[in-house]
Amino acid sequence: MPHTMKKCFPLVWVACAALFFSSCLTGDYQSTPRITVYQLYRTNLAGVEDTLNYGDTIQIGDTVLAPMLLEGVYNNLVYFKVSADANAFDYDIVKDTLYQHLLAEDSKPEEGYLHFVSGCYLYPATLRYVAKKSGTYPINVEIGSTANEKYSPRSGSFNQPVE
Repeated sequence: MPHTMKKCFPLVWVACAALFFSSCLTGDYQSTPRITVYQLYRTNLAGVEDTLNYGDTIQIGDTVLAPMLLEGVYNNLVYFKVSADANAFDYDIVKDTLYQHLLAEDSKPEEGYLHFVSGCYLYPATLRYVAKKSGTYPINVEIGSTANEKYSPRSGSFNQPVE
């Protein structure tokens, strides 16, 4: 009795290999840029430092640091921007001279805007904001890369309660 599986296996393998190899021929990799945000750190007016989760309430005068990693994945990063109510928060992106060479001349970290040089796929950044007014206010972020418009730019926000 012949075993048909032995005859079909090479044919299936060749078909799968052809599919995989043909999908790599275009060289047009597209990926959604990512923002990975780590634990939030807060320093209050009394000098006490602690960690926060998103949505935790802060006090007027508290300074919050949000370390993050900006990734273009398979595409170059183009820009990253932060926006928030200027009446509710003072905010900026902490300058780090170690990575200054990855930023274009028109970057304005003190205004929450980074413009990246060509070839930048990854950038560690830290958002800093200080609460000025009670209420719950959104902090918005947007990241753009060289991926086509189906994948980039991407935006998001979180609400920061302030007492």
